[in-house]
This record gives sequence, structure tokens and C-alpha cells, in this order.
Amino acid sequence: MGARANAYPCTEGFYLDANTKLETTAKDIGIDLGTIKTIRFIVLDATVVQAAGGGTDATIELKDADDSDAVFYTITSSDLANVDENGVYLAHVRGALFEGIRNVKYTYTAGTAGGGTAGAISGFSVYIDSVENVG
Repeated sequence: MGARANAYPCTEGFYLDANTKLETTAKDIGIDLGTIKTIRFIVLDATVVQAAGGGTDATIELKDADDSDAVFYTITSSDLANVDENGVYLAHVRGALFEGIRNVKYTYTAGTAGGGTAGAISGFSVYIDSVENVG
């Protein structure tokens, strides 16, 4: 990943900054995700409304901007029910699943009510971090 700066010092020893923050526009993260043994997707400061009574989940979809915005990982409002007391959600995934992806962005889609409560996620930031490199 990119060089680290002074931002979000975390207790696990990683830093979240502009180099690791994903946006809704394409961003070259500087490395092929397939070369990373374990990747950490992080959602910070999320305020979540859970879907209920026929409502559907809200989603944050991570996309490969070089492949017609193909979705390669999805985080739902149900997933975010597992945030810690500081509003932090972590997902650890194998980099080998994402070979060839280096231009990344995300999209957010609110849930639908469908006669119940629509899932929603607000106030969040999405980051990507390398837990363990292959090389």
C-alpha cells in the first residue's frame, strides 16, 4: 500500500490515511490486491439502521474500476451490526481472490422499505489495508 501518514492511529498498529481511504471515484491503490496475502477492509464511524419487517439491507460495494465497475466485495448493513463500540467494522479476506485489481472505488445503495424498515448506513468512511504481504 502507499506510504503512511499521521492519521487514525489504531491499536493494532496500522494507520488509516488518504493513501488507504477509498472513495466513490476510482483510485489506484498502488498494488495488485492479488499480491497481498490478507487484506483488511475497514468501515469507520458508521451509523447503521438495520432492515426489518420486509425491508432490505443497505450495501457498500467495493468495485474494480478497470473492469466495468465489477463488484468484488460487498458489506451490508446486517454485516455492520457487528461494529465495535467505536463504530469500527473489520473484514479480513484473502488477496488471492482479487488478482488483477488495483483501481478501486465503492458505491453505496440504501435499502428499500418493502413494507418495513429500510437498511441504511451513514457517516462512514471505507479503508483498505494490507495485513500480510506475500512477498
